[in-house]
Amino acid sequence: MARHSIVSLRAGPNFAARSGNRAPLRSGPERDRVWKKRANQRGTTSIEVVICLMILINIWFGLAQLSLMGVGSLVVQHAAHRAARSAIVLLDDDPAHFDGAPRQQLQAEGEPRLAAIRNAAYAPLSVLAPQFDELLNNVLAAPTLKASLQSDLVTTASSLAYNPVAAAIILEHDGEPVDSFATNDNVTAHVAYLFSCRVPFARQLICKSLADLKADEETSKLLERVENPSLQKVLETPGLYFVVLQGHETLPNQGANYHKKKEAS
Repeated sequence: MARHSIVSLRAGPNFAARSGNRAPLRSGPERDRVWKKRANQRGTTSIEVVICLMILINIWFGLAQLSLMGVGSLVVQHAAHRAARSAIVLLDDDPAHFDGAPRQQLQAEGEPRLAAIRNAAYAPLSVLAPQFDELLNNVLAAPTLKASLQSDLVTTASSLAYNPVAAAIILEHDGEPVDSFATNDNVTAHVAYLFSCRVPFARQLICKSLADLKADEETSKLLERVENPSLQKVLETPGLYFVVLQGHETLPNQGANYHKKKEAS
């Protein structure tokens, strides 16, 4: 009796109401059942927390990958703008600057005019190019070799090597690829870029392997227009995922007629 009085005084007058007038747990099977029930509830809560965390982590990785793709789309569009600006000036530039290649022609020997236009587009695309250790992660297992491939010189070299394999620079007129232009034609620069997806988990869900991308006929034709299509075999390494980002820019050709009289004379 004295013990219950002490508990009531310590807990206050509303102790019985707050406790729901529950009788104290007894020893034996009843107590074991109660503790087992509470343990099962804690286990269920832990499983629910893990499931929710997995979903949230996947959503976060997905948003990160989509954000990188959005930035990549802006860069590709800027590359298309640079290609169009270069094209409208270089197409009608002096043939002496391009090994005698005719004006308004792209398919001359060595494609000097097209090469200059490609270089103008490659400059902004270099920031999107993955490094060698990211592309060949399954091959380069030695830590010392990976460390040597992270220098600034190798980073620059990797971008210079990746762009001719992954970037297609196509000049179009009225929606069709052409090799020559008239003086007042509208020149459309179409840039298709093989963007490397590198965010874990999300790359498998959002992006595709190179073989899966080439299964689409239209995408396959675009990727065949890159400068070095034969080297795309390197990008078919398992574990690499890509998405094709495209940009278009149309500008009027900046040709002139005065140089024809000068060259004829």
